[in-house]
Amino acid sequence: MADDRLPERSLRSAFWLLAVLVLVLSIRGWMDVALGLAAGGAIGLSSLWSICLLARSLARPAAGRVGWVVALVLLGKLPIYGVALYYITQSPLFHPLAVVAGVAAVPAVIALRVIGNQLCRRGCAPAGEGACRSDRDRSN
Repeated sequence: MADDRLPERSLRSAFWLLAVLVLVLSIRGWMDVALGLAAGGAIGLSSLWSICLLARSLARPAAGRVGWVVALVLLGKLPIYGVALYYITQSPLFHPLAVVAGVAAVPAVIALRVIGNQLCRRGCAPAGEGACRSDRDRSN
């Protein structure tokens, strides 16, 4: 069964992960890294949030003409993200690699959630004597 709440749960998890990392880095005195991580995280989180919000309204059967507007908004945000990333990476206030890490945190959280879900579904192997036997040994 697919997890319908994966994007919202990933948004929440990525936000709290980034918030804790920014807090720890700013306490440690690495303000340029903390600001870069916060800016990159804001771009990554807003990207996923807009996809969640706009893709749902685009997928409705009654979208009609609204579908074109939503599709234009989804494509129109890409140049805005590009310009924002350019100015953020050119500013001395932000560490460029931290910006990249902040943007990449959202897909990383999604990937880790999917991997964790798959590992939990697989279940644990039984422990003890029966775990070491092959199927042929069990039939005897």
